[in-house]
Amino acid sequence: MDEDDNFPSYSSQEMLDMVEKNDDTFKLLSIGNSHLDTGYSSTKISDYSRLGIAIANNFHLNTLHVNIHNEELLVVEDSTFYDGLKRNSSIQRLILHSDRHDNDMNEVGRQILKAYQGNDLTNLDMRSFGIQLEDITAITTTFKWCSNLYYIHLTNCSITDEILLPMVEALVGHPVVEIIQLDDNRIGNKGCELLSKLLQDPSSTLTNISLRSNNVGNQGAIAFASSLANSKLESLSLFNNPVDISVDSAFSKALCDMSSILNTYQSNHTFTQLYFEDDRLEDDYPGESFGEHLLSLLIMNEGKNKKHVAIRKILRYHTNMDMRPFFQLGSDDEEEKEGNQKALPYLIAWFDRAREAVTKSDEEEGGYTVEERKLSSIYQYVRAMPLRFVHNEIIVKLDAHKALSTLVQKLMDVFTSDGDRFAIIQEVMGVYSDAFVCCSKGFGVSLAYYYLLCLCILLYFNLLTVYSPLEYVACTAFQDEKRWFTNPT
Repeated sequence: MDEDDNFPSYSSQEMLDMVEKNDDTFKLLSIGNSHLDTGYSSTKISDYSRLGIAIANNFHLNTLHVNIHNEELLVVEDSTFYDGLKRNSSIQRLILHSDRHDNDMNEVGRQILKAYQGNDLTNLDMRSFGIQLEDITAITTTFKWCSNLYYIHLTNCSITDEILLPMVEALVGHPVVEIIQLDDNRIGNKGCELLSKLLQDPSSTLTNISLRSNNVGNQGAIAFASSLANSKLESLSLFNNPVDISVDSAFSKALCDMSSILNTYQSNHTFTQLYFEDDRLEDDYPGESFGEHLLSLLIMNEGKNKKHVAIRKILRYHTNMDMRPFFQLGSDDEEEKEGNQKALPYLIAWFDRAREAVTKSDEEEGGYTVEERKLSSIYQYVRAMPLRFVHNEIIVKLDAHKALSTLVQKLMDVFTSDGDRFAIIQEVMGVYSDAFVCCSKGFGVSLAYYYLLCLCILLYFNLLTVYSPLEYVACTAFQDEKRWFTNPT
């Protein structure tokens, strides 16, 4: 039993009196738990009828626990008791329990479930009896009609893949179910595939699934991993199942698909707990790469701001951020062409958000700093700009061509001169306004502005790396740009 199922010690008469008096201290009513010497029991049908009427008028009870195989339990014919359950609006947790696992749910259990169909039940807990196919209708109808049901606990109930199928079908589209606990059953890989399809339903609200001590193998675990991309699942327990560490790659890819930045962004950022053994992953496989990589992703996913989680993964696992997606060179839409040129401010804003998302330990473990990545990405973005103009034949005015050639030459002087670079920069800025006027005629004002701005960013980038090996790369870039403008093709 759970800790919150430790029932207070009252006699059956005391329990009945407290329910009838609507005692606000009496929240949990246990029926038929004679083995604990705490549950309500009686040999008189009239007593259960009286109890049913009291339950109907009580608004402080919140939990009903029934041992449905107690020998002194109510009988099916006592409709007054079941009507009382149906009329009650305060009980939100129902526990059906059996002392003998080999017995089925029987008609008493089915009648109790029927009484709660359409009720405000939020928690259904069924333990230690064999669910048969004839019990399925009562259970699935309860799933469908209890729209507030968020917790389902079916432990040690002999559930097979065949029995699980109609249960899963009944939960498709359920508005609030968050937790499904199916421990100590007979569910295998097929059952996992059913549950994984439920997770992929866009309307699914499932956050926790537990399948401890079933018959789940690697195939079933991989089915769950494959369903994580678009699911809200946070925790999965496969403890005491024949699953090994070969499923590592499937879960790692689901949490961080490194094939592209977009795929990393679209990976799962909510899944935080995966259990194969008693403890967390790091305790199961100490020292193995399995624990190190997958655990780091699980811990990263614990961040509350999921946009920040995505940013941290992108910076950690994409050392060279490709800027080409910002430029759709094959587009014939002039507005789209110009819009892509204007993507630079958004790129800069993204790195500003990255500064908030990334911690010092992220930078140390990943071997990077946000500022270095920011400058590198801006540099790559700007390097792609001249290609944009050449490929789309935007340079059409001779005056603009000459002005840009002059400006590039001045920039080249900054990088190649042994003199005072800042004095040359002043000359560059003196040429800038004339170049802007000429470029406006050749390109249009918007493109001229962004093009010249990008050239200045390249200059700024180089000045920040005067004593860096990157300076040589920047100089080479400008030599290429000078050739493009002096010999346009």
